[in-house]
Amino acid sequence: MRMRTLLCAVGSVLAALVAVPGASVAATMLQLSDFSSDTTPASDLTALLVLDVSGSTLTVNLTNQTSPGYNINQLFFSASADVTSIMLTGASGSQDGNNLAAWTLYSSGNATKSDGFGKFDFALKDGVNGDASTVKPGEVQSFTLSIVCAMGATCDASDFGLELSTGAGGNGKQVYAAAKFVSGPMGDSAFGGTITIVPEPGTALLLGLGITALALRRRRIEN
Repeated sequence: MRMRTLLCAVGSVLAALVAVPGASVAATMLQLSDFSSDTTPASDLTALLVLDVSGSTLTVNLTNQTSPGYNINQLFFSASADVTSIMLTGASGSQDGNNLAAWTLYSSGNATKSDGFGKFDFALKDGVNGDASTVKPGEVQSFTLSIVCAMGATCDASDFGLELSTGAGGNGKQVYAAAKFVSGPMGDSAFGGTITIVPEPGTALLLGLGITALALRRRRIEN
């Protein structure tokens, strides 16, 4: 009886987590380190990209995880057909504060081409206004963007970062996101791309509870 009660409780928790009225879609989290555009090891081109949506605002957080390693001065990602346009409204780095003037958003033509990984819907590029502010190793760069959705559509985090690039370049890879890593003004540069999605906490919790429930059920059957 005690085991049955525990199983029912676990089932109730799972049901509650799956069907929360009005629950928002969790942020899209992507781990860059899968591919390199040249001979630079992909493991040297490491960053975490998190895209989250609240209402009509997209927040993009980019963490440069190279240590020591490369600075990041370009970021590329795509969006679903529900997103008609986005506009950059804010930018700040954890090491250099407000740096909106240093970054520009591109969303058409070759401006969104990442060498080796084809074209993306959007690109954020640093230093185009003569005010360079690259993302240094260990630094978190945050962008705030205003979203315009197609009529009748509702945009959330699942609309961003999960669309593959198109027209892949020389290495033939299509990826969800890419960044340009530079080691200095005259140093090496390489693009790092990813198809790796990081499970968000809610999904990890559901998986954990599901495994626990299965284990308890198996133990009950064996007993």
